[in-house]
Amino acid sequence: MRRTRDNRIGDVGELQLKVLDLLGELGEATVHGLLERFAEDARPRYTTVLTVLQGLERKGLVRHRTIDRTHVFEPTGQARQVRPKLLRDVVAKVFGGSPAALVAALLDVEEVTPEVVAELQALLAAHPEPGEGDGS
Repeated sequence: MRRTRDNRIGDVGELQLKVLDLLGELGEATVHGLLERFAEDARPRYTTVLTVLQGLERKGLVRHRTIDRTHVFEPTGQARQVRPKLLRDVVAKVFGGSPAALVAALLDVEEVTPEVVAELQALLAAHPEPGEGDGS
């Protein structure tokens, strides 16, 4: 399952995000445990997943402990910050820092059904106004 630079967002690649997602769901896992969660036709090699985990560990996003010579990996607290950081980077670099420009672009390229509009309205209604609830 070869990935190119085009499949990378910032400095975290598509497979790294998938592995982080799986670890987040499972809480902890071995390489074999992670491999079982991939669809058979999209399953990377053992060594590929191990290399991804080692890279994530170098970035401080996962850690491991050894049980009977088997590495058991788990996400660190920093792993939960990957998507928010990537999204902030995209908003800053691609949309000039404007979340509204991001939403407008999404609306231009995605099918917007009445259900999607209702979901977006509910999300906005549930989101506190700037300055509310943040102690300012």
